[in-house]
Amino acid sequence: MRPIKPSKVFIEPYDDWNRRLRPLDTITFILLIGTIFYHPLWLALLTSIIAVTDAFASIGLIVLNALKKRKLSKKNHDR
Repeated sequence: MRPIKPSKVFIEPYDDWNRRLRPLDTITFILLIGTIFYHPLWLALLTSIIAVTDAFASIGLIVLNALKKRKLSKKNHDR
């Protein structure tokens, strides 16, 4: 099995973190579909908690990645 190439969008270590968050996206999507067709309150609450956590993690990852890219760009520009 070939190793996964690093993403061109995310830089280290955020590329690895992004790869680890992908299963959470899948779980959120499956729970969302289950909640739409089968409406129990506990499943809706669980899905919303996981979706909000996933959204905050993704947004945080994007912000941290942008800050690191800006810092690296500034450091390379100052050379």
